[in-house]
Amino acid sequence: MTHLLIVDWTSALFVIDDAFGQHGVLPSFMAYAAARMAGADPPGSGTGFDAAFDDLWSRTTAALPPPLAARAARQLLEYGRAVADEEACGGHPQAPSPARILEIHRIDTALRFYFTLIEAGMGCCLDPAAVAATGTAELAALEHIALVNDLFSYRKEHYAGRKGAEAQPTEAKAKGGQHSGANR
Repeated sequence: MTHLLIVDWTSALFVIDDAFGQHGVLPSFMAYAAARMAGADPPGSGTGFDAAFDDLWSRTTAALPPPLAARAARQLLEYGRAVADEEACGGHPQAPSPARILEIHRIDTALRFYFTLIEAGMGCCLDPAAVAATGTAELAALEHIALVNDLFSYRKEHYAGRKGAEAQPTEAKAKGGQHSGANR
């Protein structure tokens, strides 16, 4: 069951990142999502995505033990803030520093959320101390995946005129192409 949620959430997060963030409706949608995940019945977000989110969140909370569902909600909100931060940086006349881009991209890949779904799929429910103990390894994984993602999305971001695309890891690309850079 969790593997299907991962597929569905991947589609949903692409919509949230690529469509909502770039069309100015992310704040409205994230406010709606936050209220729904807290159990409230807010007015619609105006995105046309509310019913789909409600269905997906309902299936997620049914599949996850309460501690994991609560963690997943926090991670989705963290993801939404990171997407908003990325949009704000992209619209700024000054490109953000590579360190700031990496800081955002560690979160806006939604990997912490996926780690929680995978944990549930494995039948685990780690306590907060066990999750905290993975911090160094998790950070390394998040940074690696964020950098590889940046490497492969560089052209899209560059041609869309997004500020900061030039701060993505272009040096690795210059030394043997994307695949070579991703394996460094």
